[in-house]
Amino acid sequence: MKQTISFPFLIVICFEIQTYFCWSISILPQNYPYKQFQIRQSNIEEQSACFGVWSKYVPLSNIVQTGEYGILDSSCFHSFRIQEKEENNLYFLYFECINFEEKIVKKYFQFLDSDNRVTTEQISIDLISYEGVWYFNGFLASPLEKRVTIYIKEQSLNQIFSKDIYIRFPFKENIFIQIIGGDFKVEQTSKFYLFENKLLSYFPGEIYYLQSCYYDIPDDFLELIQSRNYKQCNCKNNQITDLPDVNIQNQDNYEFLSQNTNCQQFLLAGWIKILEIHKISNEFQFQLFKLMGNFQHPQLIQENLCAFQLFYQLSTQINQIIVTTYSYTLPVINIDFSTNPYLKKIIFDVTYDIQLWHYLLVEKSDKFISITITFYQGYNQEKLSFTLEVVQFQMVQLKLLYGNIFQSKSDYLNIQLAGFQIFNCPDFNNLQKGCHPTCKECDGPTKDDCLSCYEFSNRRYISEFKVCICEYGTIDQNNECVNYQTLQLNKIEVQQFQKLCQYGFFEIDNDCYQCPSIIKNDMITCLECILNPKTWINTLFCQTSYLVHQNGSVAKNFSYENLQYVFTGDELTYCPNCDLNLKAPYDLIEASLIFKNFCSSSQSITDNCYFCFDKCDRCAILPTNLLCVDRTANASFANNTCYAPNYLNFYKKCVSCKLENCLYCFDYLASDPTKSTLEYLEIFSLNDEEIKIGCAQCREGFIFEFKTSTCINQKPIQQNCLRSYINLDDKEICTLSNDFSISLEKINCQNLILHCKQCIKTIQTTIKCIICEDGYIVSSITGVCSICPILNSKQCQQDNLLEPGKWQFQGFVIQFLPPKTRINYDVSRSYSIVIECLQGYRILDNQCQQYCDQFCSVCESEKIAPSATFYCSQCKRNYYKEIIRVQADRQCIECPSLCQVCQKRSTDEINQINPYFIQDAENSIYTQRCIQKVPFDSKIHIDPTLAIAQYCYQDNCNYKLEIIYNDIKCNQIEIINDAEYIYKYLNEIGLKYITIKINLEQNCEFYTNEYILKNYFKENIFSIRLAELIVNGSVNPITFFKKSIFQVQTYDQIVISNTIFVILYQLEMILTNRGQSINFYILNTKFYTDQSQPIQISIKSDSLYQLNIQNLTISDISIENSIV
Repeated sequence: MKQTISFPFLIVICFEIQTYFCWSISILPQNYPYKQFQIRQSNIEEQSACFGVWSKYVPLSNIVQTGEYGILDSSCFHSFRIQEKEENNLYFLYFECINFEEKIVKKYFQFLDSDNRVTTEQISIDLISYEGVWYFNGFLASPLEKRVTIYIKEQSLNQIFSKDIYIRFPFKENIFIQIIGGDFKVEQTSKFYLFENKLLSYFPGEIYYLQSCYYDIPDDFLELIQSRNYKQCNCKNNQITDLPDVNIQNQDNYEFLSQNTNCQQFLLAGWIKILEIHKISNEFQFQLFKLMGNFQHPQLIQENLCAFQLFYQLSTQINQIIVTTYSYTLPVINIDFSTNPYLKKIIFDVTYDIQLWHYLLVEKSDKFISITITFYQGYNQEKLSFTLEVVQFQMVQLKLLYGNIFQSKSDYLNIQLAGFQIFNCPDFNNLQKGCHPTCKECDGPTKDDCLSCYEFSNRRYISEFKVCICEYGTIDQNNECVNYQTLQLNKIEVQQFQKLCQYGFFEIDNDCYQCPSIIKNDMITCLECILNPKTWINTLFCQTSYLVHQNGSVAKNFSYENLQYVFTGDELTYCPNCDLNLKAPYDLIEASLIFKNFCSSSQSITDNCYFCFDKCDRCAILPTNLLCVDRTANASFANNTCYAPNYLNFYKKCVSCKLENCLYCFDYLASDPTKSTLEYLEIFSLNDEEIKIGCAQCREGFIFEFKTSTCINQKPIQQNCLRSYINLDDKEICTLSNDFSISLEKINCQNLILHCKQCIKTIQTTIKCIICEDGYIVSSITGVCSICPILNSKQCQQDNLLEPGKWQFQGFVIQFLPPKTRINYDVSRSYSIVIECLQGYRILDNQCQQYCDQFCSVCESEKIAPSATFYCSQCKRNYYKEIIRVQADRQCIECPSLCQVCQKRSTDEINQINPYFIQDAENSIYTQRCIQKVPFDSKIHIDPTLAIAQYCYQDNCNYKLEIIYNDIKCNQIEIINDAEYIYKYLNEIGLKYITIKINLEQNCEFYTNEYILKNYFKENIFSIRLAELIVNGSVNPITFFKKSIFQVQTYDQIVISNTIFVILYQLEMILTNRGQSINFYILNTKFYTDQSQPIQISIKSDSLYQLNIQNLTISDISIENSIV
């Protein structure tokens, strides 16, 4: 018996017992499906040579095309051929042809016999059973019998088709090569030429081929054919099955390419929400998904071969969702698809709001496709679904396109996609359809789509916002409500270290008396007493109060004249005689809340009403001043300047621009567009005139189209043009470029005018600057740039006091208006006007004033002499969906979660409480002074001394949290120094006492010379008052094998308990706490040695406050020169 060799893609077997047979089988690689090899001829005359391939037709697989001709060039496919090596003369050809009209596949075997004649055999099979099915196609040449036998076998059938052809197939005369795969062209001069084989494509599918195959007995070849069984398909999912969550905006397009081919199945599922609808048409279609093969040729990705497509059809009458798939009637792809022979389309009418979250599920099985779209509105659902029997191509490398597939710039949707998954091998166990982890039930995938919460999740449901938030006293981390129990910390009650008065009480000689304050949800009076409980006795006056508006406005801190009190020994008494002009604090606040009507134009101030200040249409009462709520849009206090995007209409009224994506609007007459508000506002007769709105400049990426009166999402077509518009004659007019030969306005003008970014060539061919560099002002008289005198300005200009924006789009004005009507600006006054401020500033009173921060939801202006400023009247909501109640300097100040109203502390006060606290952007919030706790939880109390809100359990605020380390290896005890703790949680609950408890291992041995134990609690927890270390030993002794220094740093209290120390040389314990006092406890502890020579024990501390020794044993040790 000869050797057997096996490789992953090659099997070679040769046997020689009483008979002889030898063969090898190889796979044709998909990335280069072509193989050429020389045919080894046998020296044994009686042997038969065998040739053939196992092939599977899969036309949409990712087989790489080899050669010039592909599957769209021909319906006939080259499989293998035999030709003479030197002259390339053809001796055998096997190919297959699809006959679409007859619905059959024809298999052609062509032989050149010894008489130089070509014999052609044609065998037909049913086209329906062709795609995805393994076939053996080959022949056995028996030279002694001068016979060739053709064999064809469909793998799923037991029967083998065979046919004998009596020809002598010549193999002895020449050297031959066999070619597997690739394309082939038979010339008309060849004896092999047929109409069918004049152009042969590569075979679109998988091929295994025989090589070096010889048999003594032909029946053995039949056994080989019969025994080979190849898997129809081996399904393999991709490593990445989850698509990233995206917001599709404008013309965004995304692509997902599958790593592996599928078999006949796939699954696509995820959440969809339409965020915005942009349209200029009453009806339009938007394509969101297109699932197809990974091809570029239009024929292979057109909709008759797309496994799934989804469209939205929106109109004023009804909204619809259109989905398509395909089912082939015959497995061919190079046909005329103009009549959509494979396409299947389903249209759903959507009765729910189409902008609700809806869940898409597309499941393709072997024979069916099921598509379900479910809209969710609370607990109500609208389910759109269908199931269809389909026949689709196998082994496709799927590619998913999603986004604005039509690339529409005028009619399109902004869409949010979340939780999308795609599988080649559907498995509902891996499908994550569920809600956000914080929700039990939901009508969408995000944390803001909850309908209910899990019962034992420490969450509560806020129906208004559809969220499940963690309860107070916990933090939301990795979708879990974290508290001391989930962190596996022990909560231990402790005795109060010092007597403290309750919040709202002041202290006299260690007794507590109630402050003369009103503490309610909507107000707190006499902050002097509340915030200074230990020292208020020295002043006994009230001046400051907080008003917490119930409408969600920010809390207001205001002052009034001092209200003096006297302490009569056992009670506090208001002293009206100290100042007869004072009122009681409650009366004063109550009076400030009395609201009088505002004066009408016919009333006077004596009518007990308020006047709004100048240039304000509607105002409101604040405790200290009037606040303007509504003024003429963007009107300046000083000169009524109309700022863009507002503009002056024909009636000289400053109105807002209604065109989407337009920066500068103007009005013009439909009968004569040259009459517009772009020119000097003359008196036009507007009787029976249609007034239309135009746009002088759209946002970047848009151009204005006059016929549709819209800014369309389009770039200029003209080369090197940067900005343009399409006039009423559908002609594009360029208004800005980088060259005066293209437009009258150009960029990069610094070489023409100093500090000029954009300039214009006027009618008089003079060059003037339009836009200067940031911080410079352009003069409409000279067109030159100079430094702008207005602080924090970005763009300034002079003159043109009515509409400053007109100066910046002169390139449009000169093109749009005829020369005789172009603008003649009034240049009699030289006045600086700010057009644009630096980031973070807004125009107010022709000044650049700092604007509110991003956490402010309502930013308003208020007049505070001598100028105006911005003021945040209402902030956004925090994690608990409560409105942030504190603002300072136009910034919303978020308090710690347990505190509703807070104040910023001074650096000195922070250092007095915790000088070691290291502030950063995340933890600085915990340094705020808490004035009012959140009113919703009785477990929250304010520490009156620290002014920190603390979460208390069972109405007890005196507790410590204990972190336990069990079986710590002694020689690695320092690892606890680097332990990571959830400092956010400890800060949130206002923790004051924390303990590290170390339970040492049973056999504790120290081998190195120095050990340091320290913590960083005070650096990371602002409220911490005491950090404690407890070291517990075991029944076995702790042995120090070397002279050791044991340092304990930054702990306020140290406890050594139940410990036996065996000291072989010397032990030095050093206790330090940054100069602060230390409490040191030694409990049930023993020190001894088993050495004959003297040893030393030293315990040192720089500031020992309390030393407590209980049941301490020292044996076999001499104590000398020791001081306690």
